Amino acid sequence: STEIPSSDGHNDHDGDATGHTASFWELLDELISFNRSTLVTCLAVVLSVLFAISSGLIWREVSQGRHQLALFYGGFIFLLLGLVASISWVLLEATRLEGAGDGGSTSAVQDGTDKKKD
Repeated sequence: STEIPSSDGHNDHDGDATGHTASFWELLDELISFNRSTLVTCLAVVLSVLFAISSGLIWREVSQGRHQLALFYGGFIFLLLGLVASISWVLLEATRLEGAGDGGSTSAVQDGTDKKKD
């Protein structure tokens, strides 16, 4: 009869031949992998639509004299701009790390001394 291996604490049956077990983020990357330019384009479109809707709501509330709601929608735009800034920072860091990874060792990037040596 065929036995199904179970995790007994001594052996890792969930990993591949090298013993590496994929993390949740690696699995998610395999399932949902987009080209970076496509992802940036989609995010730009969605954020632009949200910005346009919020701007229209602010305009409507100011024209109707409801300044508290206009400030509320302005807070949403402020949060939206923070989201744009954080996404931009993550994309710049990812690009920088990929560029440093192409040059060879990543220890210089981890130390913060990512200057290229000729």
